[in-house]
Amino acid sequence: MDGEFHRLTWCFRFQLLCRQIHFSCSFAVYFSIAGIAEIIPYLISLIDCSRCDRRWITWPGLGGVLTGMVFLHHTHQDDELLDIVDTDDRVIGQQWRSVLYLEGACNFRVVNAFLRNGSGQLWIPRRAAGKKLFPLCLDMSMGGHVASGETYDQAFARELKEELNLEAALMQPRILGRLTPYRHGVSAFMTVYEICADQTPIYNQDDFCAFYWLTPSELMDRLRSGDKAKDDLPRLTNIFFSSEVSF
Repeated sequence: MDGEFHRLTWCFRFQLLCRQIHFSCSFAVYFSIAGIAEIIPYLISLIDCSRCDRRWITWPGLGGVLTGMVFLHHTHQDDELLDIVDTDDRVIGQQWRSVLYLEGACNFRVVNAFLRNGSGQLWIPRRAAGKKLFPLCLDMSMGGHVASGETYDQAFARELKEELNLEAALMQPRILGRLTPYRHGVSAFMTVYEICADQTPIYNQDDFCAFYWLTPSELMDRLRSGDKAKDDLPRLTNIFFSSEVSF
């Protein structure tokens, strides 16, 4: 066995929990500095599982670039199957959310919404500490991924109920806009909604731990002062509420 692995530098198995990648599936990584092609057939034979995805990734290190083969084993726990789309937002396939995040992809769909009261304030929640992505950061009033087979409106209604315990049919939502990562610099293909309510929603405490009623200008002042937020929050505020923000 040692002879077959004379070029194998490291082999390790672990749960990737690092905040920068946020990938929840367990996997094995095998890589070598030179001659990786000689052991590819053996590495591929190590896993015979229909739920595994084999991908090449690279790491900078040891004065150069290390190339490795990653075997992703999906546990399906805390993961979602999403539609992937082309530049015109047409569905071209499906992929697990965890894989898309690992790849840094943006060709999938999400929904976001702002809840606004009669005074023009936005209901801005703070994400729960247990969130894998952006823990304790400020967020849009509601947001989530569009699952494979869902429309934007269906995903909006589902997420609104799950996160804020509100029925979309009773809220008379309106679409603020449809954005793409290529034209607008947002994280994914996105439909953004606005809903109106003067009362604080009965929010899901697994998602949020606090909230604030803020005007768009107050929100941007808070972000400029150093409060952390989900990446898309300042982008969406500038896109949809720029006329209400003082610079």
